[in-house]
Parts: sequence; structure tokens; C-alpha cells
Amino acid sequence: MRARTITAALVASLALVSGCGAGGFDNKAPERSTGPVTFDSYVAIGDGFASGPYLGKDVSTSGCLRSADNYPTQVARALSVGTVTDVTCVGATTQDLTAISTAPGSKKKLAPQLDAVTKDTDLVTLGIGIEDNGLLQDMFHVCQAEPCGNDVLGPPLAKQLDAFSSAISSTVRT
Repeated sequence: MRARTITAALVASLALVSGCGAGGFDNKAPERSTGPVTFDSYVAIGDGFASGPYLGKDVSTSGCLRSADNYPTQVARALSVGTVTDVTCVGATTQDLTAISTAPGSKKKLAPQLDAVTKDTDLVTLGIGIEDNGLLQDMFHVCQAEPCGNDVLGPPLAKQLDAFSSAISSTVRT
């Protein structure tokens, strides 16, 4: 239940933050579009789960192991997005949303991922957190023990899920 509450709060926070620059408020109901929703500029932000390493050809020039078949590429293709900026990167943590980082296995410096979002961006996906606090490694280690289902849902990972949810929430608020 707590995880659902945290997730709902995070989604609500993201929805609020995404509307911050939308201008003033009025009492008019929004006009409904009768046509399909289109996006001109898409930014994909995230970690190794989002970058999809080893799912196909590595198309990153930054050392981030970004696959040509990762989910941001599939989203862009399905929605026929005009401009795509994919800054997903293996090893990225919530800190990398706002801080300079280094690509794995490289000395190349990477700009904060949120820097990719501009005033012209009209679609953003965020897939981050699996690399925070060793969550991914712990999930693999815990699942090697039996029974996997009970351990994954148990106290060892509950603390880390809370920690990474807090990290995302505090980063999004800044």
C-alpha cells in the first residue's frame, strides 16, 4: 500500500511540475482536441532500464549503452515524434538528473539529464531509480535465494524502495 501511495504522489508531483511553466490560470474548461495527439519534441530521461543495453545495436556515442530498440525509441516510433533526444544511460541515478556524470567505462562527461528538456519539449518520459542505492544489484542477489517472491516483496528491498522514491521526489521538486 505504501508503495502505491508513493507512486501516486510521485506521478502527481510530476504532473504538477510539468504544468509549472504553462502560464496563468483561468476558469475556462480546456478545449478538447478532436484529432490525434501529436508531439514535436520528445526527451527520454533515465537509467539502464530505459536505455535498454544489449537489446540491439548500441547507438549511443556517449558510452551509455543505449539500444536502437529501447523503449524511448519504440515510443518515438509509435507516436511519430519529430525530434527525439534520448539521454538515457546505463548506471544513471536520480543524482544524474541534475548533476554532471560520467558515462560508464568512459571518461566522457555527461550533462545533467534534465538539461535536455527545453521550452519546446512537449513529451518527456522518466525511467530512473533502479540504479539508486544498489537496488538493481540487491534485486538480483535476493532473487538468487529461495523463495524469490517473498524476499523481493519483503523488508530488505522495502527500505531501498522507500529511499529511491524519496530521492526521485526530492530531485523532481528542485
